[in-house]
Amino acid sequence: LGGMANVMPDNDAIGRLAAEHFLARGFRHFCFFTRSGGPGERMRMQAFRSHLAQAGQTLHHLASPRLPAAKRGHGLRTDSGGVEQQLRKLPRPLAVFTEFDDRAIEVLDACETAGLSVPEEVAVLGTDNDELRCRFAPVPLSSVDDDPQRQGYEAARLLDQLMNGKPLEQRQVLVE
Repeated sequence: LGGMANVMPDNDAIGRLAAEHFLARGFRHFCFFTRSGGPGERMRMQAFRSHLAQAGQTLHHLASPRLPAAKRGHGLRTDSGGVEQQLRKLPRPLAVFTEFDDRAIEVLDACETAGLSVPEEVAVLGTDNDELRCRFAPVPLSSVDDDPQRQGYEAARLLDQLMNGKPLEQRQVLVE
């Protein structure tokens, strides 16, 4: 991110934790759900793929269909029809990892519509560990905690240094 200071979650650690979580539960079919195409999503998917590869496993890709701008809503979810069709074609039991809890809920909704049981046929893991989203999802959601409180603290620490004219000792802080 150039010369700017930044604080970000340790996406490699997040991908490793997700892979370890699913591998410890005996899964052999893995998938990453993409929708945003953003750098965080790409980093988490790559880390998940890399840690699965170390265990001799491969990763399937589940992508949300791109809707024309006129049909996109302002809500959290998109048309899941394409996701449902893709889920039906993937081997099961399937372990699906997502960039955020919101994305995991999209996958849960698609599973419900497709008639796939969670977690028996499709296990879903989000990221953020947002208590409200996880607890009130269609099925209680497991999630990797990326410690947003620590991210905020570290960002405030860097900002304080900049505002007080102090040189930054670190330009990038990774939060596990």
